[in-house]
Amino acid sequence: MSASDMNFAYRAARDMIDERASASEKELIADISSSDVIVVKGRYDRVQDVLDITGVPYTLLEPQDTNKLELDPSSQMLIVNCPGNLPKSTIVGIHDFVEQGGSLFTTDWALDHVLEHAFPGILKYNGVDTADAVVSVSVGDHDNPMRDGVFSAEADPQWWLEGSS
Repeated sequence: MSASDMNFAYRAARDMIDERASASEKELIADISSSDVIVVKGRYDRVQDVLDITGVPYTLLEPQDTNKLELDPSSQMLIVNCPGNLPKSTIVGIHDFVEQGGSLFTTDWALDHVLEHAFPGILKYNGVDTADAVVSVSVGDHDNPMRDGVFSAEADPQWWLEGSS
Protein backbone atom coordinates (compact mmCIF):
# COMPACT_ATOMS: atom_id res chain seq x y z
CA MET A 1 0.00 0.00 0.00
CA SER A 2 1.43 3.40 -0.95
CA ALA A 3 1.90 6.29 1.49
CA SER A 4 -0.89 8.23 -0.24
CA ASP A 5 -3.23 5.22 0.13
CA MET A 6 -2.36 5.01 3.83
CA ASN A 7 -2.98 8.74 4.31
CA PHE A 8 -6.34 8.36 2.56
CA ALA A 9 -7.25 5.50 4.95
CA TYR A 10 -6.12 7.56 7.96
CA ARG A 11 -8.22 10.54 6.84
CA ALA A 12 -11.19 8.20 6.37
CA ALA A 13 -10.76 7.09 10.00
CA ARG A 14 -10.75 10.72 11.12
CA ASP A 15 -13.89 11.42 9.08
CA MET A 16 -15.62 8.39 10.61
CA ILE A 17 -14.80 9.66 14.10
CA ASP A 18 -16.10 13.12 13.19
CA GLU A 19 -19.34 11.68 11.79
CA ARG A 20 -20.08 8.89 14.27
CA ALA A 21 -18.73 10.06 17.61
CA SER A 22 -21.23 11.49 20.05
CA ALA A 23 -20.64 14.85 21.68
CA SER A 24 -19.50 13.14 24.89
CA GLU A 25 -17.10 10.89 22.97
CA LYS A 26 -15.65 13.94 21.21
CA GLU A 27 -15.21 15.59 24.63
CA LEU A 28 -13.33 12.53 25.87
CA ILE A 29 -11.01 12.71 22.87
CA ALA A 30 -10.51 16.44 23.42
CA ASP A 31 -9.55 15.76 27.05
CA ILE A 32 -6.72 13.36 26.12
CA SER A 33 -3.28 14.72 26.89
CA SER A 34 0.00 13.59 25.36
CA SER A 35 0.94 11.86 28.63
CA ASP A 36 -2.17 9.64 28.39
CA VAL A 37 -1.10 7.85 25.21
CA ILE A 38 2.44 6.47 25.00
CA VAL A 39 3.57 5.24 21.56
CA VAL A 40 6.76 3.24 21.04
CA LYS A 41 8.35 3.80 17.64
CA GLY A 42 8.70 0.89 15.28
CA ARG A 43 10.25 0.10 11.96
CA TYR A 44 7.21 -1.23 10.09
CA ASP A 45 4.12 0.40 11.59
CA ARG A 46 3.37 4.02 12.44
CA VAL A 47 0.31 4.21 14.69
CA GLN A 48 1.39 7.79 15.44
CA ASP A 49 0.34 8.75 11.89
CA VAL A 50 -3.23 7.68 12.63
CA LEU A 51 -3.16 9.59 15.92
CA ASP A 52 -1.82 12.70 14.16
CA ILE A 53 -4.57 12.70 11.57
CA THR A 54 -7.30 12.00 14.12
CA GLY A 55 -5.96 14.71 16.42
CA VAL A 56 -5.17 12.46 19.38
CA PRO A 57 -2.11 13.73 21.29
CA TYR A 58 0.58 11.25 22.38
CA THR A 59 4.15 10.88 23.59
CA LEU A 60 6.47 9.13 21.14
CA LEU A 61 9.39 7.11 22.51
CA GLU A 62 12.30 5.23 21.01
CA PRO A 63 12.23 1.54 22.08
CA GLN A 64 15.48 1.89 24.04
CA ASP A 65 14.01 4.78 26.04
CA THR A 66 11.12 2.71 27.39
CA ASN A 67 13.21 1.19 30.19
CA LYS A 68 12.82 4.50 32.07
CA LEU A 69 9.07 4.51 31.55
CA GLU A 70 6.79 4.54 34.58
CA LEU A 71 3.29 3.70 33.40
CA ASP A 72 0.09 4.54 35.27
CA PRO A 73 -2.54 1.86 34.56
CA SER A 74 -5.35 4.14 35.72
CA SER A 75 -4.70 6.85 33.15
CA GLN A 76 -2.39 5.69 30.38
CA MET A 77 -2.46 3.57 27.26
CA LEU A 78 0.66 2.00 25.75
CA ILE A 79 0.93 1.36 22.00
CA VAL A 80 3.88 -0.65 20.67
CA ASN A 81 4.60 -0.43 16.95
CA CYS A 82 6.09 -3.34 15.00
CA PRO A 83 8.48 -5.03 15.60
CA GLY A 84 8.39 -4.26 19.33
CA ASN A 85 12.03 -4.86 20.21
CA LEU A 86 12.04 -3.59 23.79
CA PRO A 87 14.47 -3.91 26.73
CA LYS A 88 13.75 -6.80 29.12
CA SER A 89 13.08 -4.34 31.95
CA THR A 90 10.34 -2.76 29.84
CA ILE A 91 8.72 -6.17 29.27
CA VAL A 92 8.47 -6.70 33.05
CA GLY A 93 6.96 -3.23 33.41
CA ILE A 94 4.41 -3.98 30.67
CA HIS A 95 3.35 -7.14 32.46
CA ASP A 96 2.77 -5.24 35.70
CA PHE A 97 1.02 -2.38 33.86
CA VAL A 98 -1.49 -4.73 32.20
CA GLU A 99 -1.97 -6.85 35.34
CA GLN A 100 -2.96 -3.64 37.16
CA GLY A 101 -5.54 -2.77 34.49
CA GLY A 102 -3.48 -0.80 31.97
CA SER A 103 -4.32 -0.87 28.24
CA LEU A 104 -1.72 -2.28 25.84
CA PHE A 105 -2.07 -2.25 22.06
CA THR A 106 0.50 -3.96 19.86
CA THR A 107 1.01 -4.84 16.24
CA ASP A 108 1.69 -8.28 14.80
CA TRP A 109 5.39 -8.93 15.49
CA ALA A 110 4.98 -7.78 19.08
CA LEU A 111 3.39 -11.19 19.72
CA ASP A 112 6.88 -12.69 19.57
CA HIS A 113 8.86 -9.70 20.88
CA VAL A 114 6.57 -8.41 23.65
CA LEU A 115 3.45 -10.40 24.47
CA GLU A 116 4.96 -13.88 24.70
CA HIS A 117 7.64 -12.61 27.11
CA ALA A 118 5.35 -10.36 29.17
CA PHE A 119 2.66 -13.05 29.52
CA PRO A 120 4.32 -16.47 29.37
CA GLY A 121 1.88 -19.32 29.03
CA ILE A 122 -0.92 -17.00 27.85
CA LEU A 123 0.22 -16.23 24.30
CA LYS A 124 2.86 -17.96 22.20
CA TYR A 125 4.25 -17.39 18.74
CA ASN A 126 4.09 -20.69 16.86
CA GLY A 127 7.11 -19.87 14.68
CA VAL A 128 5.07 -19.90 11.47
CA ASP A 129 4.85 -16.76 9.34
CA THR A 130 1.45 -15.97 7.90
CA ALA A 131 0.53 -15.86 4.26
CA ASP A 132 -1.12 -12.75 2.86
CA ALA A 133 -4.67 -13.55 4.00
CA VAL A 134 -7.87 -12.19 5.50
CA VAL A 135 -9.25 -14.10 8.48
CA SER A 136 -12.35 -13.75 10.63
CA VAL A 137 -11.98 -12.30 14.12
CA SER A 138 -13.77 -13.90 17.03
CA VAL A 139 -14.56 -11.46 19.84
CA GLY A 140 -14.10 -13.30 23.12
CA ASP A 141 -14.95 -10.79 25.85
CA HIS A 142 -18.21 -9.10 24.91
CA ASP A 143 -18.31 -7.19 28.21
CA ASN A 144 -14.90 -5.53 27.85
CA PRO A 145 -15.39 -1.73 27.82
CA MET A 146 -12.58 -1.38 25.23
CA ARG A 147 -14.93 -3.11 22.80
CA ASP A 148 -17.78 -0.59 23.25
CA GLY A 149 -18.73 0.93 19.93
CA VAL A 150 -16.21 -1.15 17.97
CA PHE A 151 -18.39 -3.97 16.65
CA SER A 152 -22.15 -4.18 16.37
CA ALA A 153 -23.79 -7.45 17.40
CA GLU A 154 -24.15 -8.49 13.76
CA ALA A 155 -20.64 -7.46 12.69
CA ASP A 156 -18.32 -9.92 10.95
CA PRO A 157 -14.90 -8.39 11.70
CA GLN A 158 -12.02 -9.36 9.44
CA TRP A 159 -8.26 -9.06 9.98
CA TRP A 160 -5.81 -8.69 7.14
CA LEU A 161 -2.66 -10.67 7.86
CA GLU A 162 0.17 -9.34 5.77
CA GLY A 163 2.64 -11.93 4.50
CA SER A 164 5.35 -12.71 7.09
CA SER A 165 3.30 -11.44 10.02
